Order: sequence, then C-alpha cells, then structure tokens
Amino acid sequence: MKWRPQDIETVRQMACEGAKAHEIAPIIGKSVRAVLGLCWRHKIGIDNDSGPRRRRGNEPIPDTPKFKFEGIASMPSNLGPRPQGPGVDLLDAGRNQCRYILGDPRSQRCCGEPADGSWCHHHRDELIE
Repeated sequence: MKWRPQDIETVRQMACEGAKAHEIAPIIGKSVRAVLGLCWRHKIGIDNDSGPRRRRGNEPIPDTPKFKFEGIASMPSNLGPRPQGPGVDLLDAGRNQCRYILGDPRSQRCCGEPADGSWCHHHRDELIE
C-alpha cells in the first residue's frame, strides 16, 4: 500500500491532537488497520482504540465468573466438609484430580480430591462466585 507524504503528515498531526485511528481512517481513505500499521512503522503514538466493539450477531456479552480471594471467612457454609489429607504432588495429580495448591505454593502439593476439570467442587466454589 502506497502512502502519500501528505497522508502521513495528516496522520501524524491528527494523532498529536489526540484523534483515534477510527477517526483518521475515513479522512485519508484508508482502513483503521492501515492507519495503525503506519503509526507502528513510523513510531507515531496513537490511541489504539479502533472504534466501538461489536460482536457477531446480537448476542449479549456473557458474564465472566468473578474470582474472590477474601479467604476462608467468606466461604459459603453449604460447601460441605473441607477436603482433608496430605494431598498429592502436583506432578503426580491424575486426570480428574483437584489441582488446588495447598499451603505454601513452593511445596507443590495439591488437593487431589476427585474433580470435573481442574478443581474439586469445594475449591471451585471457594474460588468462583
């Protein structure tokens, strides 16, 4: 793609004034990606915002799980008994064993209880709201 010197100067001036790539692109007749590429190659500082985010179709953006790290005091009471035992070495944990690290992370000891995924039901509920 050929860039005319006056287009490069226009991008440089507008970027210095705080314009975003999606605002510059239609003025010079190039795509947003082309403007961002030019700025990268010429080391022109520009806001990388390429305009409003769109999803395919009209699906809502799904909620992501919220992680909490307040400790045991905030755990729900319906989890049942906390897994007991020495655990297993992280490298020895099998395919369906909980990999929640117990105590000091340097010990690399994990829960080892039966699990669907990486954590047993107790530790999954503890970590994810």
